[in-house]
Amino acid sequence: MLRTEEIKQPNKYLSRKIIVAGVVVIVCVISALLYFNIPPLTPSAPVVQPTDKTIAVPTPTVFPYDTAKAEKLLADYLKDTLKPEFILNNIKVKQGLTLDNEIIESQPYEFSAYFNSRKATIASTFYYQKDTNIQNVYVVIIQTDALSQASPSANLANLTLPSYFSHPYPISNCTTDTLKHDYYCENFQTTDMGKIGYGIAYLYTAEGPNIQGSELYACFIPKESQYYNTYNSCVLK
Repeated sequence: MLRTEEIKQPNKYLSRKIIVAGVVVIVCVISALLYFNIPPLTPSAPVVQPTDKTIAVPTPTVFPYDTAKAEKLLADYLKDTLKPEFILNNIKVKQGLTLDNEIIESQPYEFSAYFNSRKATIASTFYYQKDTNIQNVYVVIIQTDALSQASPSANLANLTLPSYFSHPYPISNCTTDTLKHDYYCENFQTTDMGKIGYGIAYLYTAEGPNIQGSELYACFIPKESQYYNTYNSCVLK
């Protein structure tokens, strides 16, 4: 038994010496690496060097459309076109608003008003020529519950147009556009001020034309319009 202890005891001292010697070696290696500025053996993340180069992002320029002029032109058109009882004291005109009562930022040249008056829904719009303050097109559309249940016809147009418009033209002809599945009855004339039209057409909804319903419309294309020499109808081809 004493012999066994005598054999084991030197082994404990030997193990301790080996551990101490190993620690000393590791410390010496790390110190040498730090002293001589030797990079460590383990991989590290790449160092990103700062750069002065910057990528310039162009800022889109928007033409400064004259909003005050557009509001006045559209308001004046409505006063000249609609019967006085349908004109509101304060008609709010919005830039980029479409006849569908939606704002489209890519069409800043369009100014529209959308309002209800005497059980009629009235949508009107005015266009500048793109990137100019030159008047281009005026349109007004009227929808009512009664019209939504009736198909368009020249007779219906002549009965209803005078109820909403101050000086509508009498309607005698109707046109079928098979390509666009459209049907409208219209009187479009050239005057000293420009081209003016009144008519009735299929009621348009989010799903498309409703052949069982109708809506009234009027348009004005001034002489300075880009469409003056090419369009002979309020219904754009």
